[in-house]
Amino acid sequence: MPSLSSFSIVVPAIVSLALAGCAVGPTLPQRLEAYVGQPESVLVQGLGVPTRSITTGGIKFLAYDWQSQTVIPGSPGYVGWGWGGYGPGFGVLGAGWPTPPAVITTGCEATFQMSPADTVVAFTLRGNACR
Repeated sequence: MPSLSSFSIVVPAIVSLALAGCAVGPTLPQRLEAYVGQPESVLVQGLGVPTRSITTGGIKFLAYDWQSQTVIPGSPGYVGWGWGGYGPGFGVLGAGWPTPPAVITTGCEATFQMSPADTVVAFTLRGNACR
């Protein structure tokens, strides 16, 4: 039979390993914050060529768009036969309508404001996938 001291070593080790599996990396805003103060070349090197670039009022903005689509399969419908109710019930025929697949689109737009010296001043995020 294992001793109590072996449990005091094994149990915390197992709990630590289990909790390590729940660790989550930095969020998108935390990752993008690293670009603030960096030159445009570092931004483009890290994120690639921007989707759009616009200069207005002497201020340059670079925008990056990310989108993904998930397909949720539909249901072919069903027809079933069975006995229902309580006691000596009757046969029941059931049917369900088929449902088409659904396509879910999520996206995020990150817009970076550049300084006159072409360094990142700030950024904003828009969309339902900017986590």
